[in-house]
Amino acid sequence: MAIDITTNFVTTVTGGPSLGRSFKLEVDAYDLVDVSIADGAADEAVELQPGGAGQVQFLLVLADSYDPALSYKVNAAANPSHDLDRELLLAGEGALGLLGGPPNQLLLTNATGQAISVRVLIGRNV
Repeated sequence: MAIDITTNFVTTVTGGPSLGRSFKLEVDAYDLVDVSIADGAADEAVELQPGGAGQVQFLLVLADSYDPALSYKVNAAANPSHDLDRELLLAGEGALGLLGGPPNQLLLTNATGQAISVRVLIGRNV
């Protein structure tokens, strides 16, 4: 049975335009992962999909605070690091392709001086 993930957003520029969109993405399954990343943690793995590559169709990463000292890598510690300095939302194969390959896991590193809670919502096909 298909599961719908509905996303709504509005972007407003002070003194400028306001753009909004609502979209629905149909997936086979979803996972919600809540983790606390301790200060000093390096490459702490968050699994995104249990099976083969290419299943993830939706990825939302939220943290209770954002900082360039909070970062993530995709799939392997040897891959490039990206700052988690804002919310991260990727939907569809094109957007997820920006990660450099099908995401199987995120490796989180925290050098902020405090523990950070991170929530990851994944929509995937089986």
